[in-house]
Amino acid sequence: MSRARSAPTREQIRVDDLVTLPLPGLDHPTRVEFTQDSNAVTYLAPDPGSNTRSLWRQDLESGTRTLLASVDLTASRALTREEELRLQRRRELGSGITEYHRAEDADLIVAIHRGRCLVSQDGSLAVEMPDIRVAEAVYPDPGGRRIAWAAWGELWLAELAGGAHRRLSQDGEPGVSNGLEDYLAAEELDRFEGAWWSASGTEILFTHVDERRIPLFMTGTGRSASGTMLREEYRYPFAGGPNPRTTLRLAAMAGDSPDREIGLDFADGYLARVGCPETSGACTGISWRRREPRPSFGSSARSRG
Repeated sequence: MSRARSAPTREQIRVDDLVTLPLPGLDHPTRVEFTQDSNAVTYLAPDPGSNTRSLWRQDLESGTRTLLASVDLTASRALTREEELRLQRRRELGSGITEYHRAEDADLIVAIHRGRCLVSQDGSLAVEMPDIRVAEAVYPDPGGRRIAWAAWGELWLAELAGGAHRRLSQDGEPGVSNGLEDYLAAEELDRFEGAWWSASGTEILFTHVDERRIPLFMTGTGRSASGTMLREEYRYPFAGGPNPRTTLRLAAMAGDSPDREIGLDFADGYLARVGCPETSGACTGISWRRREPRPSFGSSARSRG
């Protein structure tokens, strides 16, 4: 006796289904990290059916979820073109809060959204730091006492206890930046940071990037609603052409002494990773130089912070 087979169910797929974010199954939490005492985790997650992420904390024993920070996109300013490009280099398709940083030795979380700096301490609701404006990157110190941030081509410092902020670098200008990754480091090497604290929080190492010798490259990306041609400008390091000139500088928290350059020679190579082990008293940079198949390691003495 033969059994009749039922026809498979067919579901019509629309073009909108292919381009709507988040894609099915991709609205899961991201950036899951343990708190300092390992009693809770923090993570980024969107509301169901949304692509706008918020910062959450969940207690592992009770299961209680606490919203630490969220954003209202309708009340926020539009992304700058540079902010859009940095999200693209990270392959970041979400909106809202897309990254956060944790102090290594304190229950402090710092997040940025469209230039605003949001700070949560000891699991409390995040508050905005009024002295930190148009931040492109933030770096909390290990002890949770200070926040360094990059803006206007410079690296700045703010004390959480209050007081005037301090400028750690002095030479930012178009084509020159401090405390940020350059286009090549982000796009090709997946390095998305440009500053590193010492374990004691008394010194901070940061990149100084000079891209002025790289010609501007302009591309058209379509037209705006008003019909104006939209263009993007990059200092794009083409094969065979000049690379960004990247050096490392060190700034101390004590006193008003200027930052000083660390003697690591990267020549025309690519600075891929940086590490400053506290026990060694030295900075180590990993770079690839042109025409070399393997990475190079450089090391330079520094003061112990």
